[in-house]
Amino acid sequence: MWSHLNRLLFWSIFSSVTCRKAVLDCEAMKTNEFPSPCLDSKTKVVMKGQNVSMFCSHKNKSLQITYSLFRRKTHLGTQDGKGEPAIFNLSITEAHESGPYKCKAQVTSCSKYSRDFSFTIVDPVTSPVLNIMVIQTETDRHITLHCLSVNGSLPINYTFFENHVAISPAISKYDREPAEFNLTKK
Repeated sequence: MWSHLNRLLFWSIFSSVTCRKAVLDCEAMKTNEFPSPCLDSKTKVVMKGQNVSMFCSHKNKSLQITYSLFRRKTHLGTQDGKGEPAIFNLSITEAHESGPYKCKAQVTSCSKYSRDFSFTIVDPVTSPVLNIMVIQTETDRHITLHCLSVNGSLPINYTFFENHVAISPAISKYDREPAEFNLTKK
């Protein structure tokens, strides 16, 4: 009976040491061989409705890693990979889908998260409206051109043309107000 208790005690101590060693190996792996993954996209500025690809990668190419993608706290998908980045394809249809995104890399019980990644969403510029005001004098015509696009992400750059030739430099507007260009013709 005493030898049975000795065996149970031995296995209990051995199991405890083995579990501690696994935890210690995971901690060592986290700091040395298992840094945080990188999350990136070739497209950083998007329009609503645009499809994008996000790449989650890790410096350690020899490990079999499970990658998971999250937007805020919502799990979006999981992929396994070894040496190659995981590619997550998404469609950005609403402003709240701009991010932030995080990628988790996991090996056994060890996991690390990437830094946050967010897209910048831009609205396309709509066709501008041109208003022309002309003041005629005896010798000259003073022309004032006003141009405004009611939709589009700011700043908006306006350039005035005559017969497909630019007659003004680019005028940047950081507020929703018309760009103005004055010219005089004899």
